[in-house]
Amino acid sequence: MCNPKDGKWILTEGYPVHHVVRAHDGQQIAHISWNAMGTELAIIDILGRVSFSTVYMSVNVLHYYQALFTDQEGDLGGLVGFWWVNTEKQVGHGSIV
Repeated sequence: MCNPKDGKWILTEGYPVHHVVRAHDGQQIAHISWNAMGTELAIIDILGRVSFSTVYMSVNVLHYYQALFTDQEGDLGGLVGFWWVNTEKQVGHGSIV
């Protein structure tokens, strides 16, 4: 949050977001990433499970809309990398993405 007195950005105290806690079964969050438009947030835990939230209809209100779970039985099913594909960027023939 931005400190109103001096304009500096500071981290606030952590607090649980209930849909994220449920979707990730209380596991530590390893990565969060906004899409290019800033309307969707991907949340990835240390086991590679992904859930998504979206800013839907109102600013500063995240709506949980999907969770994808990997196989909990083995370590080989976890997500190891993530990035958003920029749908606004045109890719010409022969270009490397």
